[in-house]
Amino acid sequence: DPDASLDAIATAAGLSRQLAELLAALKIDRPVIVVGQSYGGLMCALHAAQIPQLVESVVLVDATPTDSDPVVDKQLGAIKGIARLMILCARLGFALPMFAAAGKNLPQPAGSLMVRQSFGSASSLRAALGEMEVLGDIRKAIAAVDHGQRRLVISSGKATEMKGLAARLMASSEKARELIGIMQKQHKLYCSRSRQGQWMELPHTHGDLVFTEAGSADVAASIRAFLGSLT
Repeated sequence: DPDASLDAIATAAGLSRQLAELLAALKIDRPVIVVGQSYGGLMCALHAAQIPQLVESVVLVDATPTDSDPVVDKQLGAIKGIARLMILCARLGFALPMFAAAGKNLPQPAGSLMVRQSFGSASSLRAALGEMEVLGDIRKAIAAVDHGQRRLVISSGKATEMKGLAARLMASSEKARELIGIMQKQHKLYCSRSRQGQWMELPHTHGDLVFTEAGSADVAASIRAFLGSLT
């Protein structure tokens, strides 16, 4: 029952327990380096706080901020509304074009599989909504303790210029540019809380950091350099 499993993990503690169980199933018995982009970055920060014995280092790629901000939180509220629309579309058998296009930039068939199993999957989208519903608890868990793992925080340096329906649903170009500064300030704050934190900006939009060859290559090079500094 997908909904029953969702109920079991849709808590801050349950999300980290899910990662711990995955590592155990894979027979990985040493601390790992967690890497996440956007909301996945927030999840990495959560795991570092809740299961520090399993997390050696953290890499956040333009992550959802670990602290509350009215502008960012308003944007997240809009995303929740879009997610509900995406669930309806998924039930009708398709993904919203503005999200389905992202998969076309990825190697195939992985790109199409990602769209089908995430943006086009009602159960996956419901799980994402479940995580967002406990955002307050996630942030409290991260703020409650800092175990000082090494961390690399990468911020987007270029605003996502949206047009048409996407701009109305998400943010105007002016708001998107304002959001860049807020996100970078929040990323620097999280980075500063570790004596072993590194912050950097890359000249790509939020999505281009992972969905384009140039952006993903720059991110990969940055992560490799970070990992090299750990040895």
